[in-house]
Amino acid sequence: MATRGCDSAYEPTVAQARDALASGLEWWGVYLAGPGALHNWSAAGTRALEAVGMRPLPIYVPAMANGLIASRAPEADAQMFVAAYRSRGIDGAGALDTEASMRADPWTAAYERRFTDKMASLGQAPVTYAGGFTLQEPPTAPYIWWVVPSTAPGPDECYQGPQGQVDGLRVDYDFAGPGFPFAHFGHEPGHVPTTEVEELFVRNPGTGEICLCTSSGAVNLGDDWPTVEAAYRAAGVPLVLIESAALQERFLKIASH
Repeated sequence: MATRGCDSAYEPTVAQARDALASGLEWWGVYLAGPGALHNWSAAGTRALEAVGMRPLPIYVPAMANGLIASRAPEADAQMFVAAYRSRGIDGAGALDTEASMRADPWTAAYERRFTDKMASLGQAPVTYAGGFTLQEPPTAPYIWWVVPSTAPGPDECYQGPQGQVDGLRVDYDFAGPGFPFAHFGHEPGHVPTTEVEELFVRNPGTGEICLCTSSGAVNLGDDWPTVEAAYRAAGVPLVLIESAALQERFLKIASH
């Protein structure tokens, strides 16, 4: 039997999330940190889901140009995406969004494969929203979210159904089959933190100050990198400072959205 959920470009209020749960929806797709997204959810939206006990599934839309994936850094994108949703207290799974306009570009498959591999290396269940793929040439992710008008998905897959509304908020209804993963708030018992980089930092080229980049903004941590590094390492959090000027600009731009 399918597990019913929904996804929406815009975040719900607590009242809308509560009504969605009461209607039988159990999970909600959450757009976070993606430069190609129509809108990335505020912290208030993810808090609304947590408040009523709905499971989240973060969704990442990569940078796009003319309907194709413009980013050439899938590993960095996946790293930033996971750091962004972990900053909201979410962990466990995340979805890469691909669109039908991307099907003709061979980079779509290469990007998806590398993004998926990086997600898995970070201890996440990688999902691909497969608009950019076909049943004949599917993505490599072990969990696939198909745009299929059906309410009876198979194991490890999800089907996006009809559109609707939750108290005036436009949503797409979704139907997940057995084994399809969702994220969760907090750490589950037995969770082992990844040894990969947990947080992304950049040095602001204009001020020289260190910024922690999350989807909620760039948090200014001053200009003393050794002190910042020592404090985080003492807390057991692996980290890295991005020194590349191009990546600095990119991550600061994402964090300012």
